[in-house]
Amino acid sequence: FAARFGNRTRLSDGSVYVGDDPANPRIGDIRISYSILPEGAVSVVGRQIGNGLTAYVAGNGREVFLGETGTKSSAEMFTHAREANST
Repeated sequence: FAARFGNRTRLSDGSVYVGDDPANPRIGDIRISYSILPEGAVSVVGRQIGNGLTAYVAGNGREVFLGETGTKSSAEMFTHAREANST
């Protein structure tokens, strides 16, 4: 990340943050986080290509790639994503 984004890259709250101030994000800043799902049933919203999964590109050009543990409906997953994305 540092090679691509320079000194604007830092670890913040368990995520990689690219921007000037994680406490005051601005349009164009990036926050990247990863999580590992435990073994068991999972639900995924995305696109299957061969044996793998990747983001689905919606009609508006935005990418959608969601994963949750357990068996969930797409409506539940989108609701959870909206709730997690609020500030």
